[in-house]
Formats: sequence, C-alpha cells, structure tokens
Amino acid sequence: MKWEGTLEEYVQSIIDRDIPYKTSHERLYLAFKRARRKGLFTKIYGMDYILDEIEKNYLIPASKGYDARKRLLVLVGPPGSGKTSIVRLIKEALMSFSKTDEGAVYRIKDCPLNENPLLALPDDIKEKLKTKVNLDVKGFLSPLNQHRLIEDYDGNWRQIEVERFYISETDRNGIGTFVPSDPYSQEVTDLIGDVNYSTITKYGSVSDPRAYRYDGEFQIANQGLLELHEVFKTRRELMYPFLTLAEEDVYKVARQSMVYTDQVIIGHSNEEDLKDFIQQNTNNALLSRMIFIRVPHNLQLDEEVTLYKSALNEKDLTRLGYLALETLAKAIIMSRLDHHKKGDTLIKRIHNLNQANAFTLNKRDGMFGIEARIAFQVLGRCMSRVGVVSANDLLEELSKLLELDYRLDTASFHWYKDLIKRAEKDYYIQIQTLLENFICKHESKRLDRFVYESLYDREKVESWLNVSDDMYSSLKELIDEQTDDQMSINLLPKEYQKVFKQKLLEEYVEELDVKGDLRKWLQHQFKSYLESKNIKHSNKLVEDLYDTLTR
Repeated sequence: MKWEGTLEEYVQSIIDRDIPYKTSHERLYLAFKRARRKGLFTKIYGMDYILDEIEKNYLIPASKGYDARKRLLVLVGPPGSGKTSIVRLIKEALMSFSKTDEGAVYRIKDCPLNENPLLALPDDIKEKLKTKVNLDVKGFLSPLNQHRLIEDYDGNWRQIEVERFYISETDRNGIGTFVPSDPYSQEVTDLIGDVNYSTITKYGSVSDPRAYRYDGEFQIANQGLLELHEVFKTRRELMYPFLTLAEEDVYKVARQSMVYTDQVIIGHSNEEDLKDFIQQNTNNALLSRMIFIRVPHNLQLDEEVTLYKSALNEKDLTRLGYLALETLAKAIIMSRLDHHKKGDTLIKRIHNLNQANAFTLNKRDGMFGIEARIAFQVLGRCMSRVGVVSANDLLEELSKLLELDYRLDTASFHWYKDLIKRAEKDYYIQIQTLLENFICKHESKRLDRFVYESLYDREKVESWLNVSDDMYSSLKELIDEQTDDQMSINLLPKEYQKVFKQKLLEEYVEELDVKGDLRKWLQHQFKSYLESKNIKHSNKLVEDLYDTLTR
C-alpha cells in the first residue's frame, strides 16, 4: 500500500502500532524466514544446512542487535558452489517482503540516500518512542537532510515529508551492488558518490551537501542490502570505508561530516582469494569485522540428481537410461570429497552423506572438485544426440570434457579419470545386483543347495569368506544340523549371504555363456523381469550388462 504523510503522522502511526518499524537486519531476517516458508530457496539444491547456518549464526543475532549486526557476512566457497545464487535469492526475498505491510520501508521523501526519517527526531521524541514502543532510534541525520530540515521545513521536524518505498534492485532502491573492476581506475566514489562539480557555481562550494551526487552503492543500499562480489579482489584502499561502516554504521563523504546508514552487507568470495587476503597482516582489522560461512559444492546424491533433472526438459528426461544421472552425480560428488580422509570408501561416503546431517562434513569436503556447470555441459552435449542416453554415455562425455579443461593439472586429471572408472564400476555392480536378485528369486532352491554343498568344502569357504577356524566350525555345525531340503541361505549372516549370491551368479552366467545362450537369455528372461519392475530402456541395460559379464 502506498503511504505518504508527515513525520509527525509517521511517528504517531508507529506509536499506534499501525506501522511496524524494523531495522535492516530485522527486516532481512523476517524476509528470509518468509521466503523459506514459501519455498523460494528450493531453487537451490543441497543448501538447507547452509541456509540454517546463515540464519543461526548471522541473521538471528544481528536482528536482535547483537555483535553480528556490526559484521560483514561473507560466503566462501569454490566457483559454482551456489554463493551468488544464495545472495540472489536473499535479495529476491527482501524485495518481495518490502511489498508487504510487515516489511514496509519508509524514507524522507525524494531522498537520494533513502534516509530513515526517524533520524530527524529530537532526543525527547526518540525517548518517547523508546518508552512507548521499545524503539531505540540510533543514528543522526545526514548533512543533506539537515540542510533540507532548515531550508525546506523551517527547522520543524513534524513537517518533514515521509514516503514508503519498495526495495528494488532494478530501480536501485535499497539494494546496492559492488563488483571489483579495473584496480587502477575504480575509485571509492563508486561506494560513496562524488562531488557534482557542475553545481559548484550554483551552490558556491564543494562542501555544500547539495553539490554532491549521492549515487554510490552505500547510499543506494541504505535501509536494505549491499552485495559485494568477489570481496577480496577489491583494492585494499576501497575496503577501508567498510571498517567504520561495519563497526559504527557510518561512512565519510568528501568534504562533509559522517553519514549514518543502516544496511546489511553480504559478500562472497572463493577460498583462494580469502587465503591470499589473510596472509597480509595489514588486513586483520577488516577480517575481524567479518563472519564467514562456508558454501561447499553440494554433496548429497539425491539433491545433485534433482539439480540435473531441473536442467532437462520432460522429453529428454524420458531418454535417460537406468541410473544414468545417479552415476554421473556419483563421479562428480566423489571429486568433491576429501580423499585423504581415512575411513569409508568414497562411494560409501556418498551414500552416508545422502542420509546423514551434512554438518558432519570434513572441513575440506566440497571446497574443490568438479562444479555443476560441467555436468550441465555433459547433459547438453549428450542430449543433442538421438536415442537413449546411458550412464556410460554420460561418463564418457564427462571424460572428454575434462580432457579439454585447461585448468586441470595432470594429477587432478588422472584422479578424476580414476573416479569416473569407480563410478562406472559402481554402475555395473548396481545392474549386476538386479540380475543377482532375479536369479536368486527364480532359482531359490538351487541357491540353497549351492550353499549347502559349498559349505562342505572348507578350502572354498575359507577363500570366499576369509573365515577363522572357529567360524568355519560354527558354519559346519549349522549344516550338519540340516538336511539338503532344510538348508536355507537365510540361516547365514547377511554378509555371507551376499558372497554366496555373487558366486551363484558367476556360476549361472558361466553356464549360459558356455552354451552360447547368455545374450538370448538376458534379452528374453531378464528383460521381462526389468520391464515388470518398470525399468525403462531395458534393451540398453541388457546390452550394458552383457558387455560387463563377458569382459
């Protein structure tokens, strides 16, 4: 709702609680919560725990007025991890919230600094607001609006005109953006504005506040948000204004007194630039005024697959073979995991991370590796062809793209190639498991008999299961108590069951292959099983399976 009135009317509306007043940090926190409820952040994948971190470690304490509000929030992560996307959605959330009654923002009418009109209040009225509505107005009026108060309103604060405005990045209202450019030509005026020399003859002095262009990003972002791209690529001299801006909410304008501002500052950077910045001891003062939040690449398999699906149209989705996207995602996620960490295999870690809380991540996990943009290139190139796109097709295309990537050193390239082979091996294990389950289901009697007969061969059992003498004795006692008809694989521990199923599969496939019936059997018997499971493109899957079984 559009609102205009005098400052006296604005103050009364706040006292009557018709207008809810909020600081920039309070407004952003409420906008953030509202956006999460409405699902705005579902556009980014695998980021829920990072959003929780932003909310818990920055937005909540800052909105309550604690020390966090005096800090720059800096998102740090590798290229393509989603830092820019998070900030973009935060800006969208703030813009949308400013259009609601709860998120309304007010300024002195036609003020180029988007200045909070309450800064013009005398101390007794500020104290009245504090007593009546617990509103503690901090700050002071800018030189420009001090001049306007005297010249335009005869010093009567009650008559100052107030208007509601909507935060808009397009209109440069409440959202400023600073992007480092040529370090030799970029000036601090990009942040704080500059003297308008064409008006000097009109106003008589460069120190007259009217002889100034208030078009810097600090002025634009007042009562809103300032985004800093590639923070640590910014020239050190241009970073100095952020010291007082973060700590005291003020900045210096040339030939004028300090200007008070209320804005949230969010920056983002890659880790290498941050490390370079930290190594320079002269930057300690700036670093102490920052809160860092890591934004690693996504490491959750389901989220990564959903991300890839979002890049494909419905028609191309139907062309994907069995586990195609999952296999590509595994290869890429493995490249993001700290392989120096001892413990589970990379494939097992992927499955654990898909289930577990992501805050159990190793410090290095996700801070390097193949970015999602490469996966999108793989998908785009494969989908430009006709026919079914299998897991092998995607892995082969990924390998080709990596060969063309000039950023990769030799060690990284060979490591990624090894990971692609691991993902391919895991794919074959998955499809062989389908075959194993089919055979074991339809040949259950043969499987039980196979177990019964095999357990009498001590040498075979020890080579298959690597069991101790005591364990073999226990197994021997088990089969001695059973007849051939009574023996069931279900009597064995699950890890042993898996081994016997795999061995039966090998025996079964070898028999079919010797007879020359393996391909025919797969194309008829096994294909029918796949179709009954609603597994698409069974022809392609059968061919992949035949290739791996006959290698």
